Amino acid sequence: MTKSDAPDFATLDALLDEALGLDEQALSEFLAALPEAQREALVRLLDAAGSDVLSQIQAAVRGTIEGEASPEPAEPTGTAGPWRLRREIGSGGTGQVFYAERVGDDAGEHSAFEQKAAVKILWSHRIGSQFSDRFFRERRILASIDHPGLARFLDGGLLGDNRPWFAMEFIEGEDIVSACRDRPLAERLRLLLDVCDTIDYAHRRLIVHRDLKPGNVLVDSAGRPRVLDFGIARILGDTEEPALTRAGGTPLTLQYASPEQVAGGNVDVASDIYQLGVLAYEMLAGRVPYEISEHSLHDSVRTITDTVPPPASRYNAAIDRDLDAILARALEKAPSRRYPSAAAFAGDIRNYLADRPVSARPHTAWYLAGRFLRRHAVLASIITVSVLGLAFATLFSVDQARDARAEAERTRATQEILADVFQQADPFGEGGSEVTLAEALIRARPSIAEKVADDPLLAYQVHKTLADIFESLDMLDYEIEAYEAAWQAAKTLGRGHEAQALTAVAGIGNAMTRTDPAAAAAFLDAQVAKEPPNAEAALEWLSAEYAEANALLRLRDYESMDALAYRMDEVAKHYGVEEPRTRGRISQFLAGASRRAGDLPAADGHWQDAVDYMREAGQPAGHAVFLSNQAIHYGMTGRYEQSEAAFKEAVAVFREHDPENTSLANILRSYSGLQFRMGEPESALSTLDESLAILDPERDHYSWVVAQDNAATYAFASGHFDAAFDALESGLSVAVREFGADDGVTARLRPVFARWLLFGGKDEAALAVIGESGIDCSDPAALYQAVDAALATQRPPVADRESMKAELERVSGAGSLDGESLNALVTQYQSLGNVFLDPLDRWQFLSAIAALAEAHGFELPKPVALELSRFGTMRDEMRGQVLLPNLERAQALIRLLEPGEAQARCAEG
Repeated sequence: MTKSDAPDFATLDALLDEALGLDEQALSEFLAALPEAQREALVRLLDAAGSDVLSQIQAAVRGTIEGEASPEPAEPTGTAGPWRLRREIGSGGTGQVFYAERVGDDAGEHSAFEQKAAVKILWSHRIGSQFSDRFFRERRILASIDHPGLARFLDGGLLGDNRPWFAMEFIEGEDIVSACRDRPLAERLRLLLDVCDTIDYAHRRLIVHRDLKPGNVLVDSAGRPRVLDFGIARILGDTEEPALTRAGGTPLTLQYASPEQVAGGNVDVASDIYQLGVLAYEMLAGRVPYEISEHSLHDSVRTITDTVPPPASRYNAAIDRDLDAILARALEKAPSRRYPSAAAFAGDIRNYLADRPVSARPHTAWYLAGRFLRRHAVLASIITVSVLGLAFATLFSVDQARDARAEAERTRATQEILADVFQQADPFGEGGSEVTLAEALIRARPSIAEKVADDPLLAYQVHKTLADIFESLDMLDYEIEAYEAAWQAAKTLGRGHEAQALTAVAGIGNAMTRTDPAAAAAFLDAQVAKEPPNAEAALEWLSAEYAEANALLRLRDYESMDALAYRMDEVAKHYGVEEPRTRGRISQFLAGASRRAGDLPAADGHWQDAVDYMREAGQPAGHAVFLSNQAIHYGMTGRYEQSEAAFKEAVAVFREHDPENTSLANILRSYSGLQFRMGEPESALSTLDESLAILDPERDHYSWVVAQDNAATYAFASGHFDAAFDALESGLSVAVREFGADDGVTARLRPVFARWLLFGGKDEAALAVIGESGIDCSDPAALYQAVDAALATQRPPVADRESMKAELERVSGAGSLDGESLNALVTQYQSLGNVFLDPLDRWQFLSAIAALAEAHGFELPKPVALELSRFGTMRDEMRGQVLLPNLERAQALIRLLEPGEAQARCAEG
């Protein structure tokens, strides 16, 4: 067909409208009667649309125009390589998809294994066509990517009739829109963040998906979204692309297609951003941005290219202006006006969840102020309550006030003093709101001290309030200074005001504990008497002693801490203190003391008391933190099911009351550690991802580094080497920037990095990371020992792991080996399933067992031999697919970590 023979758009649109009203038989006759040019154009159009509505027509078109019978489905009882096809789960223009299983039982019933897969097979009539090219391109793309948010590529090959096939991880779950129906808004956004991060991973590898829709994003049993179906994905810069995307070559789903897709424009990263926007709109609003006509392609195209969707808030009252703006930017008609990347889209969602300004809205002064106050809820409440005259309504009861009029005057004076400070601040000036407010407070200190000099009670009130504000701004030195001023004022008040003095002392101690627990413990021990001064001050005395106990906990002085806990319990009972938060804190310390004393039932009882008290106190955050600590207690004593139940309850409380609190991120991180110990690495990584979505690397430096440390460890131990590298790079960049290369926080990541490099065969690099030199690189035992020693300085050794090492050393030193001893070694190794062992550990242990067996003429049991082979394959993969492509990145990180000019090198062998 020449260009001049091609029908115009109006003719083609009219033909399509008529075709849609016909049944299959009538459609066949209708198509057969058309002129060749019109028939071919209409067939290509139907094939390209890929809409579910047109599936029947497409089948008829294949039979009528191409002159071929409908393709015969592969027999469900057949096989594809080692995969047995069980049932068809889908089909399309390219081929069929089957649910398949692979069962291995070559080593007997104790080592039998099962795998599930989705096997895709090309239609026989597509062999040699552009669909065949697309099939092979899809297989090539899937084999080149590995991410927790993607279905993993497993296998591929040719059937006996020359049809190609490939197997992917079978994902059981529901589509992401259905999974969102009963979830709160914040959880929906976190699911969306996972999808954005996955698509960003693909984009960074120059792969554009081009068919993002609910059916291609399933939420698996662990609650993680998994992106499927790269059947029409594009590799940017692929020279085959023009041939594969000409008219009729690229099916799409109209409801989710971008304007440039339906208009025949350039389809790149921006198209995926648009489709993410449609998906996000449907996830949050419960409906698509606009309905696409099923009867007129012309109308559908005009809707997609011209219609601006209504704000999503029209359909969901929980959606505010920020989210509307984010969605609107992703759905811009012009690609250049959308987010430049999936990472930028995700960044604005994270800004929204953290109450930071989003880039999709103009940054007016009022908008920035609102975000600031929402982000600093404690500070906002302090400012608001103080300025409105309510700041000290709970600090001093009527009984304590000697004169109601004097109290009112002090309240008004406090209002005026704080109002002056905030009026002087320019919250929208250069440097950001936190900086300018902090500068105003710092500048105002001398004038504030002068204004309150003649009224000690007013001075206490004002300085205590300033200390609270400085604490919310994380300005430790000024916080301590304000507490000290409040303390000095309280000491001049004399009898009847001991409670105020103890409150200030506790504030000083708590602040000091954050940087110097030893100094804090010494200060509190010197300033807090062994008994409360009176019954009225008992509660404040307990608060001060709680601060000292916290300092002792940081110092790991458990003997002194336990003695103090029992003393606090005696005082609380003697004075009848029943305030729930205080009693909960005491019970928490008593639980630890009982566990260390070996009285586990008593420890359990105290932990339950602590949790119950904090629930009674009506403080959801405190209640959730105590539940998390109880979970850790159960985990430390090997009761994983109880631990998991407590973690889940803690997470549920935070999600309901404060889903963006960094304490939730820390709880999720602890929970991920339990999941990993329980042998669930994928769940652990998913939980950690949720933790990282809450944290801000620009603000939560320490928590971010620790979470990335854990993520690197889990990913490395699970064989996800790219993900491990990404976590290491993210954690190290923040750690070095915020704490320095030689700081203890940065040191947490050194051993993980070193073990990763050592497993990949980069021995010199591993030694450079831990700062060792003079090690003989030809001696594997010395290498492992050096890295293990560095690791031991950061984490306590796992008892079972150390027991395994000791048994290996004992058997090796015995000089002889019998079958019984070998079996005992193998049994002990296999019993370590729920104990943290990363690939390097397993490789060491398995290699040592294999060497012993070979030296004494024994054959390894088949399960152990298979596992050893698997870890050997992992090493090869890491060397070929991870270390070599990323060697430059690894070397840059090593240079970042090396102290001074020191360069570790192996000694000459």
